[in-house]
Amino acid sequence: MVPIKLSLKNFLSYADENPPLDFTQFHVACLSGNNGHGKSALLDAITWALWGKARSRNEDLLRLGAQEMEVELEFTLEGNRYRVLRRFRKTARSGTHRLEFQLFDPTQDRYLPLTQPGLTQTEERIKQTLRMDYATFINSAFILQGRADEFTRKSARERKEILSEILGLSRYDAMAERARLHARRLSQDIEVKEARLQEIEAELQHREAYETRLAELREQVTQVEAELHTVEEELARRHEERVSLLQKKQQAEELSKRLQEAERDLLSLTAQVARQEQLVQQLQQVLAEKDGILADFERYQALRQQEEEFTQKLQQLQALSEQRRRLELAIERERAQVEQERTRVQAQLEQTQKAIAEADAVLQKAAEIEAGYERLQAARREEEAWERQRMQYEKLEAQRRELEREIEKARNAIQVQLDTCKRQGLELKRKADALPSRERERAEAEAVVKALTELTAQHKVARDAIAECTAQLAELKAQKDAAEKELATLRQRREMIRFQPEGGAGIPVSPRCPVCRQPLDEKHQQDLEHTMAQEEEDLQKRIQTILNDGRKVKRQREELDKQVKEWEERLRQLPAAQQKLADAIAAERDAQQSAESLKEIMGEVQALTERLDKKDFAPQEHKQLAQVVADLAGVRYDAAQHKAARDTVAALQRFEVERGKLESVRERRNQAAESLPTLKASLKRLDEILERKAYSLDAQRELLEIQRAIASLNYSESAHHAAQEELRRLSAAPIRKERLDNAEKQIGTAEQYLRQQQQSLADKVARRAATERERAQLMEELAMLALVEQRLSEVTESATRLRSERDRLLREQAVAQASCLRLESLAQEKTAEEERLEKLKHERFLYDKLEGAFGRDGIPALIIENAIPEIEEEANRLLRQLTDNRVQVAIEPLRDLKSGGIKETLDIKVSDELGTRPLELFSGGESFRVDFALRIALSKLLARRAGTRLRTLVVDEGFGTQDADGLQRILEAINVIKDDFDKILVITHLETLKNAFPARIEVVKLPDVGSRYELVV
Repeated sequence: MVPIKLSLKNFLSYADENPPLDFTQFHVACLSGNNGHGKSALLDAITWALWGKARSRNEDLLRLGAQEMEVELEFTLEGNRYRVLRRFRKTARSGTHRLEFQLFDPTQDRYLPLTQPGLTQTEERIKQTLRMDYATFINSAFILQGRADEFTRKSARERKEILSEILGLSRYDAMAERARLHARRLSQDIEVKEARLQEIEAELQHREAYETRLAELREQVTQVEAELHTVEEELARRHEERVSLLQKKQQAEELSKRLQEAERDLLSLTAQVARQEQLVQQLQQVLAEKDGILADFERYQALRQQEEEFTQKLQQLQALSEQRRRLELAIERERAQVEQERTRVQAQLEQTQKAIAEADAVLQKAAEIEAGYERLQAARREEEAWERQRMQYEKLEAQRRELEREIEKARNAIQVQLDTCKRQGLELKRKADALPSRERERAEAEAVVKALTELTAQHKVARDAIAECTAQLAELKAQKDAAEKELATLRQRREMIRFQPEGGAGIPVSPRCPVCRQPLDEKHQQDLEHTMAQEEEDLQKRIQTILNDGRKVKRQREELDKQVKEWEERLRQLPAAQQKLADAIAAERDAQQSAESLKEIMGEVQALTERLDKKDFAPQEHKQLAQVVADLAGVRYDAAQHKAARDTVAALQRFEVERGKLESVRERRNQAAESLPTLKASLKRLDEILERKAYSLDAQRELLEIQRAIASLNYSESAHHAAQEELRRLSAAPIRKERLDNAEKQIGTAEQYLRQQQQSLADKVARRAATERERAQLMEELAMLALVEQRLSEVTESATRLRSERDRLLREQAVAQASCLRLESLAQEKTAEEERLEKLKHERFLYDKLEGAFGRDGIPALIIENAIPEIEEEANRLLRQLTDNRVQVAIEPLRDLKSGGIKETLDIKVSDELGTRPLELFSGGESFRVDFALRIALSKLLARRAGTRLRTLVVDEGFGTQDADGLQRILEAINVIKDDFDKILVITHLETLKNAFPARIEVVKLPDVGSRYELVV
């Protein structure tokens, strides 16, 4: 991406009066200006236009006081020309965005739209076109302050982290973690499935017992239902008798309710009669005050009319006051605009005078610049002669390095194979040596699994015992409930024997037998009571025995529960123990295989070592290298004299720039001198307007007319207030008048309604007496209800007992049937679970493999290893130009250890004519060149990895900390790499540095105007 034109409106410190910045006018330029004047804002505008991102949020990028900002960027990419227009408008809540993306069509000489339906889709289209996102751009195209030596000054581990970040390898860590989580989750699922299969197998062993119990329960249910049918027929007859009597009882209760309601109605009607009498008295009192009410109402109406007149005048006064305020604001606004125009003209005048002074200073050096330009031409001819010899020398030197690199690559390939075999041999030896310990671990794991498996059988026996105790408790509870019901029935019969209802005339009636309903004499009654008492005592003893047995069974179940919980706590370790045993068996097998593979690896190590010792590799390259070395000896190239010629050209280069500026300086001075009288005249005219107040004259005349209209209204605020006070005092007059009218209308009706209520009260008293007589007659007929209900209770108890027995048997039958169906379902579930378990184990095996592939020693290590030669080649290409072929850098991914092994690292080795040394031992100039070359190589690598070519470079390195030699090194480095980029932009505020560039963008910030930029070529 190469920028062509940039336009800004209300972006950060830039207002809306800046001309577009034309990037086609320069190849290499510096962006200069004081800190805080807006240099970095131009770079933020480029990134905000393309990706909607900068150093701040949208609201913070908007110029202070503005409501809308806009950035338009035109750029070329791979032969096509594009335009991006991004706008942001501030609203009450947040803001609205607008983004347009266009492609220039040279055949139609216009831009064609590429904008998508939504903002996000358009941003994605731009990103796809650039093949680069915001993070990639700022880390490749931008060399930010303090980051040129970030890669070289870090430790080897930190360099590897930086390179991983540049190559985007963090996603492999995420994928490895995801694979690890999947494998862990699958292991948990496998443990759950295995435990579930064990539970299913244990339950399927009871299948035959459940089926036998189900057949027995079905036969018992048939017998109980036959007995229940006979009892329910008698129960239906007794219900009919009881319903008939209950209906009469309901009628009696209904009459009682009616009597209660009649009593409440009488009380309510009596109260209504009293309230109506009170209302008649109130209406008569209102009619007595008629004359006073009418007088107050007439005064109230007169005051209402007077208050409305005052209100109309007040509204007119407020409207005129609002017009006066608006005119005063308009006049003040016009005056402020005139003052603002005067400030702008004043600033323009001062800037013009400053430009004339600067131009005069430059024109005084014209003769010196022409002489320097002649010396520059001579120095360039000498430098070109040396350059031709250098190119011949470099060509041979490049061939020599290429051959040496091919030889070294062949040697490294064998060395890598040798190192790999050694590393594999060490790993195999380590595993083989661990075979005895692996055998011990396997034996220990087998012992633990065997003990837990035996405990599983004991656990199952205990669970069966708990189930048996639960069944016994349920049976004891059913026996207890049946005994208690029988006891309650027996006690009810004893009460029936003792009960002696009175017959007619108070004569006692003999008790009856609760079974046959025959009368009992005194002896039979005593015998029957004694028998029932003995039965009651037997039932109580049986209930107590059942309770004692239940407590024993419950204690036994609690002890078993405690033991089962302890065993279950230990059995939770079984899946982990089984997994540990499987791991131990796999580790033992791996150690055995490693011992067998170790012999083969050691043979390969010996063969590769012999090839390295005899240099049995790249024979053709060795022969060609000898010929190139001989050719290099015949080239007569003096690097010191060539450097001196280049230094002379660099020292005199400024005269070429200054010579090109002379004519433009003369033209700018003439233009400034011509505009000076016009600016002074404009400033004088604006001063006269402000002094005479010759602005907004129509508004001033209209203001005088409004002031006269306000005076003519003659509005009295005190009189208005007095009328309002009296009106508030008489505010009740309309209500009193309305009450008087209502009283005159209601007095006749109220007196008539009072007479009707008094008559209704007498009628209700008569109806209440008739209802009382009807209720007394029904109560006489309800004497037989108690005997009917007694027999109904006995039959109901028998039906209830049989239903309870039937329901119990049906519940047990349903439980048994459900158990049989459940066991059938468990058999099907077992087959399905076994299939799913095999699939889960296979998936876990695949995720274990993926975790290793995405790990540190997998794909990321291969990507870094493949990227290192690309970085070395690009960095060394720049260093050859920056150091006259004297310095070369190498990045070593592996390091030999003194112990005999190897270690993964990213060591930087720098070589020159004195040998290979660490980077820290080189001078400041050489160190800077290595840092700069590596940083450029990393930037290009990141761009290529993103799928695009790095064509624009921005350097912001904090040059204020550099001395004269350091600044010269910066210029040399930029001069060397300028052919690799279409646009290079260097940010600086140093006068000594910006004058050395053929073009510069000068940024200045003016009060009340904002930042301005000027392209000086």
